[in-house]
Amino acid sequence: MSVPDSLPVPYLSVVAASRNDDHGGDPLIRTQIFINTFARQCEKYQLPAELILVNWNPVPSRPGW
Repeated sequence: MSVPDSLPVPYLSVVAASRNDDHGGDPLIRTQIFINTFARQCEKYQLPAELILVNWNPVPSRPGW
């Protein structure tokens, strides 16, 4: 995936691992809250960053992200 020339090169790269195993309740909502909060903090501090979300050790009987 290429990045358009108009976007700044990320100063910070964050890799977060998650999986759809329902541990802790509704992983989709919790993941969305994490993404929204990360984005808000980057905007607030004008920090060029990227978030790489990986599906860690997926459960075969559950859909992936």
